[in-house]
Amino acid sequence: MEALTSMIQARLDELGWTWAELSRRSGVPETTLSSWRRHARGAGSRGPSPDKLRLVAKALNIPVVRLFEAAGRVIHDEVPPEEEREFVEIFRSLGEDGRTMTLAAMRAYKEARRNR
Repeated sequence: MEALTSMIQARLDELGWTWAELSRRSGVPETTLSSWRRHARGAGSRGPSPDKLRLVAKALNIPVVRLFEAAGRVIHDEVPPEEEREFVEIFRSLGEDGRTMTLAAMRAYKEARRNR
């Protein structure tokens, strides 16, 4: 968390913003940003949520991957929009049984990757 807050603070200093300004521009509540600054985590928390990290990265114009790394989070490769559209198109054409089988295979693959 310290790397994350240091990176954010450095960028805020460059922009001349306060944490309150970051909250306003990103849409992330000040209370959330304040907990990041205090390096506070709830019981069982894995750190800042990916959605909030993306909002902050966008507001600060920092590459998302850099912010995720600073927060100790893994970012998965972005899917090019054309591949995502093709995937959805194919998935929709499969019918109920095909979609069920595809989802089961994808979940199994995801679990196998997590357990490596």
